[in-house]
Amino acid sequence: MGWAEIFKESSEHQNQQPNGQTNPSILLVDDEPQILNTLQKYLSRENFTIYTAKDGEEGLAQYRKYAPQIILTDILMPRKTGLELLEEIRLTDSETEIIVVTGHGDLDSAIAALKLNASDFILKPIDFEVILMTLDRATQRISLRNKVKRYTKELEELLFKVNTSKKYLEAVFRNSPNALITYDLNGSISSWNAEAEAVTGYTVDEVLGKTLEQVLHLDNFLQDMNTDDTVKNSVAQILTKDRQLRFVSRNSARITNEQGEVIGGIESFIDLTEQIKSERLLEKRYLQVQTINDISKIVAGENDMATISDYVLQSLHKTFFESSLLSIFFYESSVGSLVLQSIAGHSLEHLKIKKGKKFSANKGILGKVYRSKKALLLDSVPTSSDLYRGTLTDARSAYAFPIRSKNNMYGILHIENTEHMKLDESDRFMLEAIAEFLGISTERIRLLNKITHQNHLLEEQAKDLRTALRKVESQKEIIEKQNARLIQDLRKAGDFQKSLLPESLPQFDNIHFATSYFPSSQLGGDLYDIFNIDENMVGIILADASGHGVAAAMLSAMFKMTLQKYAAEIVDPSQVMAQLNTDFCQVLQMGEFFTAFYAILNRRTGRFIYSNAAHPRPLLFNYQNGTMQELDTDGFLLGVMEEGIGYEQKELQLSGKVRLMIYTDGVNEATNGDEKQYGDDRIRMRLMEHANDKPEDFLEVIRKDLIKYTGSDTFEDDVSILVMDYENK
Repeated sequence: MGWAEIFKESSEHQNQQPNGQTNPSILLVDDEPQILNTLQKYLSRENFTIYTAKDGEEGLAQYRKYAPQIILTDILMPRKTGLELLEEIRLTDSETEIIVVTGHGDLDSAIAALKLNASDFILKPIDFEVILMTLDRATQRISLRNKVKRYTKELEELLFKVNTSKKYLEAVFRNSPNALITYDLNGSISSWNAEAEAVTGYTVDEVLGKTLEQVLHLDNFLQDMNTDDTVKNSVAQILTKDRQLRFVSRNSARITNEQGEVIGGIESFIDLTEQIKSERLLEKRYLQVQTINDISKIVAGENDMATISDYVLQSLHKTFFESSLLSIFFYESSVGSLVLQSIAGHSLEHLKIKKGKKFSANKGILGKVYRSKKALLLDSVPTSSDLYRGTLTDARSAYAFPIRSKNNMYGILHIENTEHMKLDESDRFMLEAIAEFLGISTERIRLLNKITHQNHLLEEQAKDLRTALRKVESQKEIIEKQNARLIQDLRKAGDFQKSLLPESLPQFDNIHFATSYFPSSQLGGDLYDIFNIDENMVGIILADASGHGVAAAMLSAMFKMTLQKYAAEIVDPSQVMAQLNTDFCQVLQMGEFFTAFYAILNRRTGRFIYSNAAHPRPLLFNYQNGTMQELDTDGFLLGVMEEGIGYEQKELQLSGKVRLMIYTDGVNEATNGDEKQYGDDRIRMRLMEHANDKPEDFLEVIRKDLIKYTGSDTFEDDVSILVMDYENK
């Protein structure tokens, strides 16, 4: 019996090996005990073996001790970050599945992790279903690698035995988990095992006597019989019986008889389709994150909405939606319609539609999304119950995302296709993020235009006043009227300035805020705000613009607008300061600058992180031990220079009851008749003496003390004080 007959006979006696599989071990690395404990309990119920570490340094030690198959790590941690842990492990280990967890706003860290060969990433807030899906993908990749290693080892052992026994050869073919095919010198198939049937869909009876090209419908798959070369671990494509394209890793070699003559060839391959799809999905997610990052930079730096809209659509068209038509509509109240702002993509040259075309805000998919302020996904337009009124009359699938900021609805991002198309979860996340960026940018530009217009009006009024002053002797009555008009306008501007401050302060069961604000004139340059970042974290800001009056008020308005852009995305005070400094350096004039103190408090855990940009150092009084602490961090003025400037960040763990006092230099630099300043020591003394007063009563004590010290109830500089009483229960 020859080789061809052996393989032909063995194909009729095959069985499959059991595929026993257990869940892999997981190392959880996170510096927040609550998150760590929750994940450990949840994943333990899913039959995973769990190890834990509270930071990157301990995580590295646990990895070396237990060699877990999957590592799920946070990025921001003390001692050693998640990125440093990833980079150190990857120096010697390319197989362990390392999944990083990062926030929505921290896209740069996600991109950095993927560049360091992270297996995957998860965005906060953590969704347990997403975790299980991500772990399932990691488990499949581990299983596939182990399967290839195990099968390769078994095949090597069996092939070794083939040299001494025909029975071993038959066992190889019959029991091989890989697809095995043999063929003669003409390429006609002589044997075909069960795994080959499972991968291709063809039975042995359907392929015997046919060539590989006839069965798989692809050229250049045959082993070259005229050379000694073999094909090893080569990725190829085959076409299955049901016309599905599959990716396989193939190995091939020549078959010789006892005389060394070549009598045929043998092919071995395994199906890699799911692995390749997974890898391509990860590549797609990386590209989506990069696209969001690129668009966010344009949105942050450009002040023309038409330019932003054109860039967004061109970017989406080139990267993900080449076969689709993309549009951006903005609602214009003057015409009461949605107006086409920008359009790009497939079939555009055949459309007669142009920018500026009006669409009803009450009909079709556009009207429904505009009224509901919610995204609408139509995978099949013809079967949809919604009367479709989009750009394409023959659309088969369409998706519309609201362009909004907070509760303000501005327009719609619209994607449509003449073929059936379906968005996956990552596509939807990307488009929702981009639509949100467009909404924030629209609000920012409108606020900037409003401020510019207000500034222009004030400049015109000041010009009128200067003209009137030159005619003071002959036109006193005119001057008085102009002065009255200016005072009225300045009061309106003062109301605008006050509108930048919060109408009321948020209060919680364990936090009490109180503020005191006295501008030096009708317009001031101080700004404070307290805002929720999420259900646990609270942002606290106190800033002081250089100068006084209209200019300082405009600066404080610009500061609040710019802060809102970053505070919602970045939970790192030092990074927020750095971004503010970069933006202000581009727009502020000589002599204009800000000082600021920005902190984030986790009101549940007491974690308090802060950064200071040349602002007076806040004071923290601890009721438990009666100590006073200055919150000192290094940081330069905002908006003066960008090169070589950095902002230090520190962190405290607040426990028990504490009082935080933040103030502007209008307090400590207030002077008396002898030109002596009120001073930081006097502030510390008053805080110590009146620590048991309610925050509002304590602020009244400081106000009266300043009036008594300066001898006046008006001050040379803006006076702002923010007090926070916090108790970690």
